Amino acid sequence: MVKYTRTYEELPRGLSKMFKKIEPSIATSVKKHPRGRRTRYIVAYNGKDEPRGILEWSHRCARHFGRHNMPFLANMDTSVHHRGYGELLFNQFLSEIKYRFFLFCMDENAEQFWRHIGEKNGLTITTPFKSPWGTPALLMKKRKPL
Repeated sequence: MVKYTRTYEELPRGLSKMFKKIEPSIATSVKKHPRGRRTRYIVAYNGKDEPRGILEWSHRCARHFGRHNMPFLANMDTSVHHRGYGELLFNQFLSEIKYRFFLFCMDENAEQFWRHIGEKNGLTITTPFKSPWGTPALLMKKRKPL
């Protein structure tokens, strides 16, 4: 079965209903985040055209998170018991951004996960500021080739 991704500028109609059938937690998490004109959605599909995960990002952070004019990874969620879709989504995201991006970690587990993923993909990771909740914001940069 071939896994693949598609990038959308608007969340396609009916996608949240499909997620609700497959993985209810994804359907609710996609609805929570504020959207802007520059929000993009990367959806991972299996070989049967069923969505198995989604990554939501924006070219500019929402106002209540601060005015950071760089790509902001807002949400990533994948179906339970289906391996490889998170990495597939993240690799597609990395291919679409130019140089740097940031995300907020909600707890220590999330921070450890994203640090691991960043190091695995050869990214430089710093924590230049904090989220509105006091948790770290990770700034990740692609390393410049020598």
